[in-house]
Amino acid sequence: LFDVKKPIKYYVESDDVRSPTYSMKVVELPAVGKLELEYVFPAYTGLAPQRVESGGDVAALQGTVVRVKVTPTMASPAGRLQLDPSATSALTRQADGTLTGSFTIDKDGFYHVELDTDGGAHVNASPKYTIDMIEDRPPTVTFTKPKRDVSANPVEEVNVQAKADDDFGVKQLDLVYSVNGGDEQV
Repeated sequence: LFDVKKPIKYYVESDDVRSPTYSMKVVELPAVGKLELEYVFPAYTGLAPQRVESGGDVAALQGTVVRVKVTPTMASPAGRLQLDPSATSALTRQADGTLTGSFTIDKDGFYHVELDTDGGAHVNASPKYTIDMIEDRPPTVTFTKPKRDVSANPVEEVNVQAKADDDFGVKQLDLVYSVNGGDEQV
């Protein structure tokens, strides 16, 4: 039955056998009208928080805090984020009727939003969304100049050029060297 808007009575009949008459009551349940996300990345990345206006599935580095803002289709006193398999994170009602909460990405998994009815029951209010933890790859450093071994005399200068790449940005690149086995200098 689709688009049931008022209470109905029904029965099932097959081969001259008829079930008793049943009643179906229609109730409105809260659901997620809008889901907004904010990614707060680990401090070492140097990345600014990122907002996603129309959220759902999440994919970020391990340690990223995902702040969630739920706008329900109808007033809901509270709710929670159900993180599979068994963890939960509470949603707190704000003055404007939205609910907010957060969770930290520490492994791959799933989550969905549950909202409370006025009677206190938890109802599934969103589809199940995926959580993908992205591995942070180590940075790579390459020398672009000189491209091969160089022999220099004691008064000759050797220009060095290096390039560093990382999937989330490079904050600093230091050249550490020693001359004729002496102390290291930066």
